[in-house]
Amino acid sequence: MIIRSSSFKPFETTLVSGSLLFRKWFSYTLHPAARGADVGPERVKNPNSSKKPSRQEKIDTINMAMQSKLYKIDSECNVFNDKVKKVIDLGYVPGNWMSYAKFRMCQIHKLEEEEFKDKCHILGFDLLFSTPPLGVSTIQGNIFSRMAHKNIVNHFKEIALREHHSKLRMKVQENDEFQNSYYVKEQNDVVLEAEIEELSKSLNSLKQNKREKLLEGLEYRADLILSDLSRPFMQQGGFFNHTQSRPYLRFNVNPGLNNPLLDPLKSSIDMSDATLLLSCNALRPDGTLVLRLSKADPNDIQIELLESRLSEVFNKVKTWTAAGSNEVSKHQELVYVCSGKKNDSEYDINNIFHFKS
Repeated sequence: MIIRSSSFKPFETTLVSGSLLFRKWFSYTLHPAARGADVGPERVKNPNSSKKPSRQEKIDTINMAMQSKLYKIDSECNVFNDKVKKVIDLGYVPGNWMSYAKFRMCQIHKLEEEEFKDKCHILGFDLLFSTPPLGVSTIQGNIFSRMAHKNIVNHFKEIALREHHSKLRMKVQENDEFQNSYYVKEQNDVVLEAEIEELSKSLNSLKQNKREKLLEGLEYRADLILSDLSRPFMQQGGFFNHTQSRPYLRFNVNPGLNNPLLDPLKSSIDMSDATLLLSCNALRPDGTLVLRLSKADPNDIQIELLESRLSEVFNKVKTWTAAGSNEVSKHQELVYVCSGKKNDSEYDINNIFHFKS
């Protein structure tokens, strides 16, 4: 498992709405890698249709289509609102949905890019490696791993504990400034810093049961989960290296991971089930899940079972299709916008997934 937080600054955030600016912003946020050609019915036409598009043009087309897709989902379903401050992006590579999520959260909460990590948090999760936007954390792992799910939940628990500790520290400082004069405050600075350092050490050394008891009064779970799990595209840049190339090679040759290549229809359902299982543990009540299946057969009985599972966890499950879509293929893209997650007591994970208790 690899956990990292980026200092890379891929674009300049401008908090101005408008379709012209949004299209301009798209052009600045195209990434040098793209998830596979499973972009659904939406296609951006090549300006010179008589000429075969270059490799980079194909990448830009896919990236533009994916960012545009989330923009339309958000516009129609109000996915991003003032309640959304913590987001999980599953299958974040190359970062199309993650970049849009950060842009919208900065826009909604009126934040400069440098202030983003102080008010909001995005966690990207993927089997592959990609440099995320500034102030965004990522975990590299397998969505089918129980340990990966645990790491995601523990990540948000740690964020909640640190935010709680930060609020307590600010409260102590405010009380100190109110009660003491300037000269007394100067004299007590050394003592105060020592107390803060001691609190930090005690937070890190808390036993597991004490940490869990403290978390009972905190809502550490995410407000929104974005899931776009599908087969990866080819590696787009750089020479062979263990960090970037190995995950691609392992994805292709590992029998437990290459199902999106060999059986994309069934693997989409499997990855959706894994996403739903994670949502049960990592998404707060009344939270939202955007679930994209890159390729699915609407007549498949397992799609009906998936929809019934989603309905057991969420109050509202909407099947989203792009306006003006002329998709007639038997195998097509499916996007579910699931809102109003039920309280934990209203559903049983063991019954939903038929686990043995």
